[in-house]
Amino acid sequence: MDFFYLLPVLLPAYWLAGYAEIHFRVPWFFSRIFRPEPEILFDAPVRNPAGEPVPVILIFHDTHNFPVVLDSVTVLASRTVPESRLSFTFQVQKPVSTRHQEFHFEIQLPAGKWDLLPSACLNGSGGTREIVVDNLPRTGKNPLQVLVDQDPFPKFENQFHGDLHHHTSYTSDQVEFGATPAASQRMAKAVEFDFLCLTDHSYDLDDDPSDFLKQDPGLQKWKGLLEETGHLNLQPGGPLLIPGFELSTGNSRMQNVHLLLLGQRSFIYGTGDGGERGFKNRPDTVIRQAFSLRNPGSAVFAAHPFEQPGLAEKLLLNRGAYTLEDTRIPGLNLQILNGWYGDEFLKSRSLWIRRLLEGDRVFIGGGNDSHGNFNRVRQIKIPFLYLSEKTTHWFGKYRTVVQADCLTEPEILTSLQNGSSYVTNGVAIRILDESGKEIRFGSCQNAKTVHSWSFQIKTTESAGQLSEFWVFYGVKGREIRYSLKTGPVKEEVSKGNFAGLHIPEGAEYLRLEVYGTAGGVSKIRVGDPLFALTNPVFFSIQPAGSEEPEPGNG
Repeated sequence: MDFFYLLPVLLPAYWLAGYAEIHFRVPWFFSRIFRPEPEILFDAPVRNPAGEPVPVILIFHDTHNFPVVLDSVTVLASRTVPESRLSFTFQVQKPVSTRHQEFHFEIQLPAGKWDLLPSACLNGSGGTREIVVDNLPRTGKNPLQVLVDQDPFPKFENQFHGDLHHHTSYTSDQVEFGATPAASQRMAKAVEFDFLCLTDHSYDLDDDPSDFLKQDPGLQKWKGLLEETGHLNLQPGGPLLIPGFELSTGNSRMQNVHLLLLGQRSFIYGTGDGGERGFKNRPDTVIRQAFSLRNPGSAVFAAHPFEQPGLAEKLLLNRGAYTLEDTRIPGLNLQILNGWYGDEFLKSRSLWIRRLLEGDRVFIGGGNDSHGNFNRVRQIKIPFLYLSEKTTHWFGKYRTVVQADCLTEPEILTSLQNGSSYVTNGVAIRILDESGKEIRFGSCQNAKTVHSWSFQIKTTESAGQLSEFWVFYGVKGREIRYSLKTGPVKEEVSKGNFAGLHIPEGAEYLRLEVYGTAGGVSKIRVGDPLFALTNPVFFSIQPAGSEEPEPGNG
């Protein structure tokens, strides 16, 4: 027996954010969470536009070892304001016997906050049984919470919303698995994404489809992802899927870190922290080498670059984090938002600003790093012993908004690589020049024209209410912050201009941050602020003869 099979026992699992794989076992080692049945779970989006059917998916995993027959599915929906109860029943009568199989259902619900209690009636070798929400051991079986939102997500024209970091069923190993690209596309539509980047692990995409501990020289999984993505993009009405992968590569200390290659079509091996080669955990490439292997036209982001791995990850998987020096590759951008607003995000923001003040034109993006988990996270807490559930992380929570002329892969990737984007959880923002044309973030503008610029900010009642709007100028190695007073922004588009704003002499760039109180699902679940954070607009000509005013707070 390869001793490295014990790896899941020794690793803390807070980083394992996928649906919980409960069937991996070490010979002669006890597993408290193993069950002789497939993993079965329901999922649904956290929010859905009013008037559109709400998708509900039923996922079976490892059913090739534990075949069953799905007789029927029932979804009970309830809300308290106004009080209402609805029931939906679907007769299926289909065998389930493949490794990963999904059933998609749709229900029509009026606007409001709904609790969904889905159940499945199954027939198997053990007879007939009912599964409510999921069959994972010791989970709460609590209803899935869905906000059917009467307000469309705040958007401006020629701005496209998406997620830069998402895993599908092609990520599948000893401890986790995701949902199919088709399910991911359907859920992306529900949360009003226009595009979704598929970034499965490089060390999963090179696996034998029938054995995740064996490497496949034919790369069937990688080729299958490209083929399936291409097919789904031909179907009308779905958000654009952009294939790529999350590459395991090496930092300057030869520790494993991750790199997002968006729109990549040629495969690069990265197996260092996959836990599949015993104690051979050195990176296959280093960051600069991996970056040089990217395809022309792709967009490249350092994945959650400054998040620190746990001690066991460092020791057993040789995982590390980016240093500031590791990021000094022209054209390498930073995914600083990774599913939660906390210390790691704030640290990443600070290090990004440091790069800007050093004169580097480096851009940011964000995503949720979801492995399925559309409504809540159900994951391994202690391998072989405990599972956990949490609602502080879900698909669609954060998004990257891209300024582009049209929704095509080349347009989205070019705009991402050029910094024509911002990150947000419920705010639309834009700057307009004197003629009313939108100024793209990441572009270079004449600073003398700033006073003729105007801005627009949009939010909704369910997204939340804005209270602060900050303009940051990068000048002489520091940032100077000014407040633009807009008043509370709730449902209407707030408008203003930069006419009264003094531009410090020597200013190299301008960037925007807006903050407020989140509403809807975000307010109930996590209490994160409502916010948006833009990439800079750089200046080509500095205003002459200006006296630098005293900086604002912060």
